[in-house]
Amino acid sequence: MLIEQLKRSFGESLFKSAKEPEALQVAPSDVAVETALTFPVGALVSLAKVTVNAGPAGGAALLSDVAVVRSGEVPSSAVSSLQTDNPSITFSGLIVDFQRLRTVAAIDTKSAGLYAVYPWAGTGFSFQTPLFTADGSGGVASVKFPETQTERLLLVADSAELSAQAAVALPAPPADLELQVNGKRVWSRPGPVRPNGKGAFFFSLDVDLTAEVQAAVSAGATKVTVSLTSSTPGSLSVSCTPQFFRVATVAFPEGDARTVSSNAEGRALLSIPLPAQASTWFVHEIQMFATADIGPMRVTPAQGPDSLSDLQLILDTERGLQVQLPPEALDAYDKLLGVRVAVNAGNAGAEVVGLLCANVPGPGSAPDDPTTGATPGEPLPGPPLGPLSLPPGGSASTNTWVSLLAKKSRKLTKATPLWLSLSVTRGSLAIGVTARGATPAPPMYIGTAASPLQAMRTISEIAAHGFGAALRLVGESAAADPIPALQAWIVGTTDVVSFTPSSTGVIVVLAPKSAVFLQRSPAFVAGSLQIALLARLAGTFNFSAVRVIYSTS
Repeated sequence: MLIEQLKRSFGESLFKSAKEPEALQVAPSDVAVETALTFPVGALVSLAKVTVNAGPAGGAALLSDVAVVRSGEVPSSAVSSLQTDNPSITFSGLIVDFQRLRTVAAIDTKSAGLYAVYPWAGTGFSFQTPLFTADGSGGVASVKFPETQTERLLLVADSAELSAQAAVALPAPPADLELQVNGKRVWSRPGPVRPNGKGAFFFSLDVDLTAEVQAAVSAGATKVTVSLTSSTPGSLSVSCTPQFFRVATVAFPEGDARTVSSNAEGRALLSIPLPAQASTWFVHEIQMFATADIGPMRVTPAQGPDSLSDLQLILDTERGLQVQLPPEALDAYDKLLGVRVAVNAGNAGAEVVGLLCANVPGPGSAPDDPTTGATPGEPLPGPPLGPLSLPPGGSASTNTWVSLLAKKSRKLTKATPLWLSLSVTRGSLAIGVTARGATPAPPMYIGTAASPLQAMRTISEIAAHGFGAALRLVGESAAADPIPALQAWIVGTTDVVSFTPSSTGVIVVLAPKSAVFLQRSPAFVAGSLQIALLARLAGTFNFSAVRVIYSTS
């Protein structure tokens, strides 16, 4: 008997408050929260950073939210040890089953009188070490006790039922956090959260779910729900302000694809029809699918060089042109087929033929510099370029690009210059002349194989680094570093993309460094977005599956 009294006294002195504790204030306590994100159909999600906040509830949780309450037996020995001034009280046992380990610190029944609280000890309740026992003044509605981790509590009360507002204090932070996107688990953090000192939150973390949210949108969802769950109740919040772009799929009135054809190398336009409201768009990217049935032939440069309008070089049967083709231009090709020349045959027409000649290095030139002071050598074996018969050209100031091609292409050797020799066999011919203002022009000579060569004179006020001939090279690009067939950019921008369409198609992405506001852009003409194309060969190019990625602010 003395031992039982000592146990009871020990329990009373350790766990019983000197005065009745204040009623627990029920604070928001969750095991799951969510936020809904809304997107337009087909949106491209650029950023979906989810902010997870978690911490202890800060108050009490409703008992019905975190536990199952059922009746339980109280041993008579435990009842007899309770002190009460009213022996007629009928005690009821209520088991609060958390169904997992919980850290508890207080119970508030809101109405029923509590006379004892016993913790679970693994295989049964520990009646020898109660968390609380009432004194002789009667039961209390609310009790506090030192934090205890337990799976269950046995309440001895004067009522067989608890109020729906009964609460329990759970001071431990949430644990085992998980994030779900539309019900699919995408992120987890095992164990209880720990304070990380982010602002006013006990625990705060940013989680990048851009790929997961984009996958949900790509699957057709316009509403994406991001859920945060915890294995233990607490103060939880999840938020996200996604960044995304809208997508407009272009429909061509003529069919699935728009065709751009060119009879020669040079510039063309691809017109992308857009709805009327597109004038307020900020275009961030254009995606399209390009197809073409083309070979390895390329022409460089595809545009230019520009001829001087008031200066031409006249060739006739007594006067030819010898111009060096430098290695930096030839090395882009594996094989050379010929040249394109800007010419005017005048009122009578002309006939011209070309030859490829060896390079003779200048006196004292370095082995790694075969161009300085060089002169044309003997014609190389193989078919000539041409001959080409030219009809009358009309205006003396208008040049036309013509092709001088060999019947068989010539394999080229790296870092080896060649010379082009042009001879007029009938009539006279005007060759376009270019001014080299930044880099020295390749050497040019006037004359033929039968007459002395004269260096092309220059005029420093017009061409500080000499005059050049308006020439373009025609050949097959090097397999190791092929020359792209096309370049594309949004009109008004300088962000150029190079690509080569194929019969199976390639994806082309135009992404200007700064968004293009169509209302103020020269690219937006008559309700269409203009894409500039620069083709390095003649051909027919098809563009389909065009998508415009844009925002409205």
